[in-house]
Amino acid sequence: MSKHAPRRSGRAGTVIGGLILVALGGWSLLRAAGIPLPGMDMLWPIFPTLVGAAFFVGWLFTPDKRSSFGMAIPGTICLLVGLFFFGFTMGFFEWSDMAYLWPVFPLIVGISFVVAWAFSFFREWGLLIPGGITGTVGLVGLAFTLGETGNVYLNWIVKGWPVILILVGLIVLVGSLLGRGERRRRPDEEERVTEEYKYEGD
Repeated sequence: MSKHAPRRSGRAGTVIGGLILVALGGWSLLRAAGIPLPGMDMLWPIFPTLVGAAFFVGWLFTPDKRSSFGMAIPGTICLLVGLFFFGFTMGFFEWSDMAYLWPVFPLIVGISFVVAWAFSFFREWGLLIPGGITGTVGLVGLAFTLGETGNVYLNWIVKGWPVILILVGLIVLVGSLLGRGERRRRPDEEERVTEEYKYEGD
């Protein structure tokens, strides 16, 4: 790994922290000026959402992206949980609806493992095991908690399984192509890193 990796990751964190401070300061100034904006009681899910986005930005600044796929798990969980809570604070759901929407949380965890698998350039197949288990728990849980609506939803999934297979196949094909391109670029990257070390040693 290049010596510049920690420096780039630290730069990403600094940029994200600065953007958060600017956004909070601008929101506070506009509220103080009397401009009607949503209060923090509605906007608080922005914090887990931004934390999730920070993981993805940090991944973008990581030189060896293929080995940093683990960042996608907390990033996806925080991002989707924040967006899910926005559904409550913005009035799309009532907090009492959590009694039958709770399976969304294991579903989000399952999605996070699948996203991490994609971020590993579709190489870490073991991630699909916990992803499939938790995702299935979430889907089946929603089918039970949603009652008749859930049964219709579950029947749609059962009938649409060939479409799911087609989508997974397309994802695998794309991952194979990306992995091949990554293998072709790696020798050039290793040569560049070696030259950097030589230059810094001189």
